[in-house]
Amino acid sequence: MSANIGEKPPITAVAATQSRLNMTDAMFGNDNGHRAISGQQLKLTGRIQEGERATSDSLEYGRIVRTITEFTDGMANSVGDGRLILKTDTQDGNFPIDFTTFMGIVKTQIKEYSTPGETDGESALERRVFSYVNNEGEVSTKTINFNGDAGFTGLSACFRLPHSAIANLDMGDFNRPSQNTSGPRVMIESPIRTNTSGNYNLWKDTENDFLRLWINLSSLGTPEEADGIGTFQTYIVSVAVTSNLGTYYELDEETEELGDSEEMMQNVGSITLLPMDDGRCYDSNSFSPQIIYDAGNITKADREYWLEIIGDILQPRQS
Repeated sequence: MSANIGEKPPITAVAATQSRLNMTDAMFGNDNGHRAISGQQLKLTGRIQEGERATSDSLEYGRIVRTITEFTDGMANSVGDGRLILKTDTQDGNFPIDFTTFMGIVKTQIKEYSTPGETDGESALERRVFSYVNNEGEVSTKTINFNGDAGFTGLSACFRLPHSAIANLDMGDFNRPSQNTSGPRVMIESPIRTNTSGNYNLWKDTENDFLRLWINLSSLGTPEEADGIGTFQTYIVSVAVTSNLGTYYELDEETEELGDSEEMMQNVGSITLLPMDDGRCYDSNSFSPQIIYDAGNITKADREYWLEIIGDILQPRQS
């Protein structure tokens, strides 16, 4: 998500979606491509008939599981460390997890909720429990009822994702106009990016100059009863790629390399990018200009690259 550093988003521009962690369309301007990839519009949806033979006889179940496997295999070498998000209203409700483990949980949850009843001596309730490692390094368990209201929020995680190899990353010292093609010129001795408004973002922590891959598995809650046919549940796997999150600071007017131009100071700021394990990134209460918000470090090349890679897997074009 590109953020206009000169116009920080108001609290009303931070919205709840299925994962409750994404910015609203107001952050995307008129960029429909950016909205698609950052707003969780990349989706895999399937309507599965529940039953003992769902995993062996259902073409829809097979399609969903096959696509999730292709997504996992296709992204595994690119995705870095991640956080499992179990509570989005607190900073301590997220836990370390790797990508393949999380995607395995996603597949298992769909499987176990598609096959009710006892299997190999285990009840459906027992089979639907999944394990994770908590922040103390201990194994914990969790159950999410995808056949109830909890299915609306579902299961979420966030992972480190690199910039595209062709992303236009400016590095080094630059002498450029601070706004469009006119205005005071500024020397910046830091990695930077500029958005279409000509505003400069200076990154304080280049180690955390990465993107974020958000994944959410949700359902439509209470299964649908079809007379004379059976019970159906609809699952949605939503994927988004966004900028990293960060904290924004206006530069001190006494900053030597930037001068003291009033116009310049309106267009230049500094962002501290946040690491994957910063709990504020997964707490919906933290999303505001006063705490954290979208850092705007995704580039057009990033967006187009990941939109093509992920879109071709989840929503392949029909030949």
